Amino acid sequence: MEDLKEQEDDPLPEIKPVVLLLLDGFGIAPDNEGNALSLAQTPNINELIKNYPAASLRTLPSSINARYLSIGAGCDIKDENLVADTTISSLIADKGLKQVKITETLRLAALTNFFNGGRDVKHSHEVWETISSENNNKKGFSNSATDLIFKEVFKELDKDITSNFIAVSVSAIDLSASEGDLERTKKTITEVDKRIKKLVENILEKKGKLIISSASGNAEKMIDLGTDLPDKKITNNPLPLILVAEEFEGLSIGFHDSNSYDLSLLEKVGTLADLAPSILSFFNIEKSPSMTGKNLFSNL
Repeated sequence: MEDLKEQEDDPLPEIKPVVLLLLDGFGIAPDNEGNALSLAQTPNINELIKNYPAASLRTLPSSINARYLSIGAGCDIKDENLVADTTISSLIADKGLKQVKITETLRLAALTNFFNGGRDVKHSHEVWETISSENNNKKGFSNSATDLIFKEVFKELDKDITSNFIAVSVSAIDLSASEGDLERTKKTITEVDKRIKKLVENILEKKGKLIISSASGNAEKMIDLGTDLPDKKITNNPLPLILVAEEFEGLSIGFHDSNSYDLSLLEKVGTLADLAPSILSFFNIEKSPSMTGKNLFSNL
């Protein structure tokens, strides 16, 4: 009975979650009349850029699926038909750690099949949470697919024992930009920015880490400045990289003017392939020999 009481009194294990937030459509370009990201109100993202390590990532011309494959496999891949034997998901699973992937049906294949190396496999201790993309058709942002994705992340972070790794894909910015509606895209960006404030608060309360990036740009180039015509395609522009954690506040990855939150001034420090090795370092997991990416946070 005494042993049973001791077990009941044992505190729950402390998990400091690592969250990867992919804001597709969020690319980097200088301010101009077709750059919805620079025109939108994003006070929370701006504060993160000023106060935490921030940089930009180069990207290869490739499909969305190939880019998710590159992120998961930790190497630059242009052909989405390739299969990767080892991924960040498989390495985390091999350590017996819990992971969850949260997205809407539109990005389900990208964040699961392609992120997991081009294999439709769910690893042990891995959960997939999917929100129907049909919610995007509802009026207003509340209860849209994006709003529900963030609510699912908040629910996960609020658990007594949360997942060690949480990968989140949000496609709202990309979807708005692909429709060519500049004003709607600006509003979408602002709504996403509002939810990021609560996300940061929840993660910091858990002593966790948040990595914000994107698989592709789109909203930063909604007008072709050469022809003055709408541009609805994803871009090959640099992508954001922001690392938020209590212990990294005030630090820099590369050259960074602390008085500026202009993403186009940030140093390009790597590619999407570097995300997996960088995240694995937080779990003290060595990257696979097949991973050509590097740990971008090694000097912090």
